[in-house]
Amino acid sequence: MLQSFATEIPPTLNEIIRLHGAGRQFDHGGKHYRRSGYSQAKKYWQQRIALEARLHGLQPMDGSVWVHFCWCVRSFGSDPDNVSASAKFILDGLVQSRILGKDSLMVIGSPYTHEFHRAGANQPPWVLLMLADHPLTAAPDLILPGSLEFKVPESLRLA
Repeated sequence: MLQSFATEIPPTLNEIIRLHGAGRQFDHGGKHYRRSGYSQAKKYWQQRIALEARLHGLQPMDGSVWVHFCWCVRSFGSDPDNVSASAKFILDGLVQSRILGKDSLMVIGSPYTHEFHRAGANQPPWVLLMLADHPLTAAPDLILPGSLEFKVPESLRLA
């Protein structure tokens, strides 16, 4: 079984570090976090991902699950490990929605893969998550012919 859905990219590692500062305020995508910013952001994104995954029709998966992330970012100036730290919020949301029983190495199969592409000029940063009961490597059908720009899923298109 292969399942996928796309969503806005949750806070990156640098944003998470800034969120951890006690008593600070931080903005991400129009959402304001105060006090314990990290715990508020984690709760918000975990619930959001759980809801979005269910709305996209993802079904619970038993046994080993292979995960592949296609990150579509505005700038290639970001470190890949900074961007991919957002996977924490996404996997925790999938556990909360019971699509995954756990997000530990007992369930998540290896390889656990990431690929990075540049978002189009008017596209928000987003991520496509693919889950399968077999190893995954890439998502070549998402790349437009002759271009490195992704097709933006309808749910993320700007009005």
